[in-house]
Amino acid sequence: MKQIIILLLIISCKVLVAQSPVTIPYPEMQFYSVPVSKEIVDNKLDSICEYWYSSWFNTIGYSWRKVFKYEFQYNETGLLTKSIKWNWRYDENYWKGESMFEYNYLNNKLTKSIEYLWWNDSTNWVKRYVNEYEYNQNTITEIKYYNYIKTSELQKTSKRISYYNENWKIKEETNYDWIAFDGSFSPLSKLTYAYDTKNRLTEFIDYSHIGIWVYDFKHTYVFNDDSCTMEHVELDWQNYNWVEYWRSTQKYTYKNNQPERIVEYDPNLHIIYWYDFKYVDDKLFERGNSNEKINCYYSDKLANTNQIQVDKSQNVIYPNPATNEIHFQQVGVKRIDLYSVNAVLVYSKDCNSLAENQIINISDIDKGLYILQIVKENGQITNQKLVKK
Repeated sequence: MKQIIILLLIISCKVLVAQSPVTIPYPEMQFYSVPVSKEIVDNKLDSICEYWYSSWFNTIGYSWRKVFKYEFQYNETGLLTKSIKWNWRYDENYWKGESMFEYNYLNNKLTKSIEYLWWNDSTNWVKRYVNEYEYNQNTITEIKYYNYIKTSELQKTSKRISYYNENWKIKEETNYDWIAFDGSFSPLSKLTYAYDTKNRLTEFIDYSHIGIWVYDFKHTYVFNDDSCTMEHVELDWQNYNWVEYWRSTQKYTYKNNQPERIVEYDPNLHIIYWYDFKYVDDKLFERGNSNEKINCYYSDKLANTNQIQVDKSQNVIYPNPATNEIHFQQVGVKRIDLYSVNAVLVYSKDCNSLAENQIINISDIDKGLYILQIVKENGQITNQKLVKK
């Protein structure tokens, strides 16, 4: 429930603190939300890697373990065209595909997104869902959802219709289910939104449809600009009254006009969770705490095809061509990824950032041309051609 609430806040409202130009990023920061995340497109994020601090597959003790990776591709105009989610398989030591989205545009407007899944028994991406988008001016007002029941059969499942206020902020969203036997959409649920004079979300109410619209739950948000806090209250509709279910307060601190820490407290001022933020060149590089973190990597590549741009100014790999292993000398390397020329990840390795000489065993990789991507601790990405002979 909390992740849904925070995601709605991110989509519907960016909270601006008085006398500060900084936009507060909410803790769960859904960079990889669908259809298009503003954070991804504005910053041209190349990839995001998520880590958990755990003892999984480690008999010695706790350490940071990579869990998920998200990769993004753009066309020549900078529009997001593809996002891929990978799941790290510790037992087999490779990144396994989980889901992929492709985005289609007309006149620079998103018209369709297609979701693919990688089934356990498949050898390729399988098309699963399709979303179609309709507009009023430049704002999406209706989304239609389709589901592939069979490989080649597309079936309607649901749709969402949105309404906006005079400031083009969402004031109501209604979800409908497709009723196949009578060929029509039936109302299922809706959300209504309220804002303050600074266009900050102050309330949203969830309704269910049981012949008539009835309350389900409500969330309210009260901002204190002087203390940089936000009080959040969740209420349930019970016996024709709103009953408080949850209450918490988020406290924000800043450094150089950028969020440095977010802490959420319960009513007894016990810390529920906290997140720290680190930046490189004014872009978010790391967000996390002692249990989980994400790292963000950026590049200027525009992958309108499946090609990866290569940095020709450096030649750090040797030998090249190579047969069994390759070496390169760079300090501060965080991760090494090896891609085919079609941008398919075939190998990934976490590195000791303090080691100057890095070695990669490529004896099990097929012969051919590859792109070696070197990801440094500071977020810098270098791409080099590699020939396996």
